[in-house]
Amino acid sequence: MKYFAAALGERGIRVNAVAPGIVATDMSNFAKTDAGQAYALGIQSLKRLAQPDDIGGVVAFLASDDARWITGDTVRVDGGSKL
Repeated sequence: MKYFAAALGERGIRVNAVAPGIVATDMSNFAKTDAGQAYALGIQSLKRLAQPDDIGGVVAFLASDDARWITGDTVRVDGGSKL
């Protein structure tokens, strides 16, 4: 990402990444079990699973002009699981 941000920046192209935590989708079926949910909630500061809109809002922000001065970065949208 940093390489592409540096390579494409002079063309006005911003490159960023979003690193989501556990999102309540079919891809996180393990979190639907008692043990999986206990694990998932145990690593979250916010003590809930993300919903797709929690991630989508950040993606929309990065694609907007409000984020025009952000490039080469990774935004963690993980409910504080890396604290």
